[in-house]
Amino acid sequence: MHVADLIVYPVKGCRGISLERAELGQYGIRHDRAFVIVDAESNEPISQINTPKMSIMATAIIGDMLRLSWPGADDFLWPLAGRKSGRCVDVTIWGETTPSVDQGEEVAFWLTECLKRGPVRLLRKIDGHARKNPLLVASKASLEELNARIGDGRALPMDRFRPNVVLDGMQAFEEDRLKLFRIGDVEFRSVKDCARCAYTTIDQATGDKDGLEPLKTLAVFRKQDRGVMFGHYYANLSEGIISIKDSLVPKTV
Repeated sequence: MHVADLIVYPVKGCRGISLERAELGQYGIRHDRAFVIVDAESNEPISQINTPKMSIMATAIIGDMLRLSWPGADDFLWPLAGRKSGRCVDVTIWGETTPSVDQGEEVAFWLTECLKRGPVRLLRKIDGHARKNPLLVASKASLEELNARIGDGRALPMDRFRPNVVLDGMQAFEEDRLKLFRIGDVEFRSVKDCARCAYTTIDQATGDKDGLEPLKTLAVFRKQDRGVMFGHYYANLSEGIISIKDSLVPKTV
């Protein structure tokens, strides 16, 4: 069992970045979901559920800068550390409230123009107050079994599920059964299965709704009380670096 891909999502809901190596700290992968786009009036986070075209907003890390890219628009560069002073907003995501700083008018105008919806703001979580981000782990074998069960000739890509760590060399859904494991010098503990939503029905390359799959098929063989499951959340118990091709070593609880 080994790491096949590592992905970080600097802006929640936007396209992720594949990494050769990932630095893990107390809040998960460094820079993961550090920024969030919110509705300018309600301060509620926007997502691909209500703004599916977020999926085509590409992100890149260039030194200490975040680059945002949108088809037909000039790239926008913004410091990864973000603006430290300004309007402070409490943002609630999945029941956890995190104080965040508004990043100002220029980036807000750029995002609003690109997303073509009501005005939005870009916020960055305040260092030291960020919510802990469990890593979403999925395996290639699980995706292969799901695609075989869908059986319509299509092969849904892994980006539909937006994992942080993709594993290879294991049985389908074996990632659900690992209670404790180590990659490199970093230990991970099981948190919970990941209940999937309509996010997974959006083509990440186009931002278009793409039918009922994979939710329709997952409901047949992966349904639990909380919904249909694909992928598993893990918390890193220590800090360090993990890299592509690193082996996964199961540990006894």
